[in-house]
Amino acid sequence: MGLFFVVTSATTPGARRFTCRRCDHAQDAEVQGIGASLMSDPDAAQRRARIAARLDLDHAIALARCPACKRRNPGAWFRFWRGYIMYVSPWFVVGVALALYPMWPDDVALVRCLLPVLCAGTGALTVVPVMVRHRWANLDRRVRWVDEESSSGASQRLARWVAFHRR
Repeated sequence: MGLFFVVTSATTPGARRFTCRRCDHAQDAEVQGIGASLMSDPDAAQRRARIAARLDLDHAIALARCPACKRRNPGAWFRFWRGYIMYVSPWFVVGVALALYPMWPDDVALVRCLLPVLCAGTGALTVVPVMVRHRWANLDRRVRWVDEESSSGASQRLARWVAFHRR
């Protein structure tokens, strides 16, 4: 009997208010939240992915580039990378410790025990930064700015957009 896991993703549209801390510009936006989950129960995985997508709405608008001054809020870069840095750091520390340890007592046992750790760590140190860089570059595509003069029509467009994406 093996382990069974379901990988699920979900997207959630929503409206949020953006305020730039650099130029004090404020504007409404339609935001796309993205969530993912890995669990053994498919229904619970879908629920958790939807919850993560709703939480991601605030995260996405906080990291958005201001439409007026074209800059991100202070600290946005660190807030975005913080989780990934915390994920990759232990692998980096393990790799440095293994490289600096001068002599292992039994090389065969070392290879058997630590080869999976080294392979996973290498993947974490190479694949994760490339993937995260791609997400950082495409972050602004998830935010659609709503014009101030057409805010009444924007709520109707948002309602149609939500209805379309919930099908």
